Amino acid sequence: ALLSACVSGRMASRPRWADDGPKAYEACKAALCADGIGEASIKNLDLRRESAEQRARARMRDIIEARITKNYKEGNFPEGVLPERAIQVIAKGSISGAMLETRYTDKNGDVYALVRMDTETFKKIIGDFKELSEEQKKFIRERTDDLLREAESK
Repeated sequence: ALLSACVSGRMASRPRWADDGPKAYEACKAALCADGIGEASIKNLDLRRESAEQRARARMRDIIEARITKNYKEGNFPEGVLPERAIQVIAKGSISGAMLETRYTDKNGDVYALVRMDTETFKKIIGDFKELSEEQKKFIRERTDDLLREAESK
């Protein structure tokens, strides 16, 4: 849901999340969020918006991969449950569930995008992965809330 205050891609005042990151956005307190910027040097506004959204999704993928990898290396997953390939599949595939939450265009023309994914969406996506065994899917779904809650958004 785009903020209703957003008119033609511009807002009256700069939102806190544009400076402080996703953690400053209320809806991101109960979900995984990531931000991205499309620089004003990209002259086409549609391309600038797309760039911001894609960068936000790429950042989300990196956050998910880092969080799962960290837990795996710390021994929070049993030996062999999540091989490295499965971690990459989860991180790359999960960003398909990241939806544009809002965007903001600053006075210089830079576009900021904020994407969000809730835990239920993440769990559904995990269930759809053919590359993961049922044991791997179950293990990740049971730990989704912890993994996403611990993920750092900035």
